[in-house]
This record gives sequence, C-alpha cells and structure tokens, in this order.
Amino acid sequence: MIESSTAALPETPETAGPTQISIIIPTRNEERHLPNCLRSLANLDFPHDQFEVLVVDNGSTDSTREVADSFTDELNIRMFVRPNIYISALRNFGASVACGTYLAFVDADCVVPPNWLRLGVLHLAEKGPGIIGAHYRIPADSTRLAVVWDRHQIAAKVGHVRYVPAGDLMIDRKTFFNIGGFDESIQTNEDAELCERIRAAGLCIFAFPELAVIHYGTPQSITGFYRKQRWHGTHVFKVFLRDFPYSANVRVVIFALFILACELGIILGILTGLVMASWSIFYISAISIVLPALVLSAMKVLDSRAWSDFPVLALLYFTYGIARARCLLSVNQWMLLRSKTPSQ
Repeated sequence: MIESSTAALPETPETAGPTQISIIIPTRNEERHLPNCLRSLANLDFPHDQFEVLVVDNGSTDSTREVADSFTDELNIRMFVRPNIYISALRNFGASVACGTYLAFVDADCVVPPNWLRLGVLHLAEKGPGIIGAHYRIPADSTRLAVVWDRHQIAAKVGHVRYVPAGDLMIDRKTFFNIGGFDESIQTNEDAELCERIRAAGLCIFAFPELAVIHYGTPQSITGFYRKQRWHGTHVFKVFLRDFPYSANVRVVIFALFILACELGIILGILTGLVMASWSIFYISAISIVLPALVLSAMKVLDSRAWSDFPVLALLYFTYGIARARCLLSVNQWMLLRSKTPSQ
C-alpha cells in the first residue's frame, strides 16, 4: 500500500510498538536495484514479525513503487511518497513513522547479509546508545579500480570509527530523535554530520565487518568515481564551516583547497608564460597538483606492501582531489551556506 503524507519529523519519539526494528530505505527510480535489496531482507534469519520495512520514495517515475508492492506477501512493508526533498529528509520521515525500538538504515542499491539484523540487534544491545554499522563491501565482479580503493580506503575501517555510511547504519530510536536525526538542510555528507553530533554527545560509533552490506552503487570506472566524489562533496564545505576548526572534514577541505589553488596556479602560469615568457609558476603548480596523490599513494602501498596498486591509487587520489576541488567552485554550494532547509 502506498501512503502519501506531509507529517513533520516529531521532536520526541512516540511509544514504539511491538516491532523490534524498523528498516528504512530511501528510494528514487531504483527499479533496477530495489528487488535485490528487498529479496535480501526477505531472506534474513530474523523473525519476520519483529521487523518492518519502510520504503520512502522521492517521486520515482519508474516502477520502484510496484517493486515494493510486490513484496507485501513476504515482508511487513509500507511505502510512503515524499517528493522533492533531500535523502536526509527521506530517512527522517521513515524514522518518524517507524514502530521499532531500533532503526536500521540501508540504501536501495545495497544487499544485506542473512545475519544482518540478528547480529545488529545483538551489537546494539551490547554497545548501548550510539551508532553501529559498517563500511560497504564491493560487488564480487568489481573492477581493479574499485578493488584498490576498497583495499586502501574502506576495508580497514572497523572497530571504533569516526563514522559509518547511512546506507548501513543502526541506532536506537530514542537516541536518533534525541540527537535530532539527519540534517535536512544538506544533500550529502548527512551521515558524517550525524556521526559528528553523536561523538559530540559523548556516544560511540562502531563498525562491525560482519554487518557490511554489498553496495552495488560502487563506482567501477574513473568517470564514475569522479562523479561520485563530486556528488559526495556537495555539502562537505557547508558542514565544515559550521564547526571550524574542529570539523572531521578539515583534512578533506584542506586537500580540496590545495588542489584548487594549484589549478588556479596552472591557469595563472599559462597566462604568465604566454605574456611574459616565464613558466615557473606553471611548472611549480603542475608539480604541486600531483604531489599529494603521489605521497598518499606511496604511504598506503608502503604500509600494505601492495606495490602494484601504486599507479591506480595515485590516479584515484588525484581524481578525488579534482572532484572535491570542483565542488568548491559550485555556486549552489555557496548559496546553500545561507539556507537552513532545502529548496522544494
């Protein structure tokens, strides 16, 4: 059944019902991935009468809603339509109508392991208030590019961590509302921002590898990687300025600013070379723009002894820097610094 509502996120949670855990899935045109996601939830080794699935759709124009409806015989599933809002607001709305004592957030392009909820509930009960989850696993048929990035940037993030992605995040309902939920004024970086507030409240975040979901949205090409990093960087600077200089985004922003300065230096160097026949600024800027990628890659491969990863990793770090620097030039980025809610 599809429900449409404009109910606001409650300031305090209502009394939870008998459902132990509510799984919240934000969607938009996910007819390709949603069937696999819901199938994995139907295969969970957890009592089906103790969890619910809430699909919150952002105005899909494909068959996403029909896909969700097709699982009504296998899952306790409800769908809500909330068009023209950020994914953070979709997740908040799902939490506001959830009945579970615990909330589990997963993305539509993810597949969960069979023991995901069983182990998740055990870890939540053991760790108490705070966040648990995991960083994503990559698909088995991933390209070398995806494998290298995962090996050096993702796989080691276990135990006590600074954040876990919102596509594999669990939290008890009371803590979620007490902390204020996801920030609805930002389009990306909402999971890292939530985790910052969790840490500021003196609570912990734990990543358990056995809770890792397979993320089929993992970029498999350098073009896809650039687009994903540019997307993820959309509101990083906005979040950074809120808590400068203590924000967890400090290193990312400094890296982006450095790359941007090098790009401007290259342009200035070309102009200086053409006008004054002096190319020193160009050469210094060109060397400087690739230096961080080379240094970071060298540090990673020295630590792992995976020497053959160096050229791929250097390309990825360079692309990462270019993508994040590009975000700083976005007019939308600066306009949104003054806004508190997303435009409708």
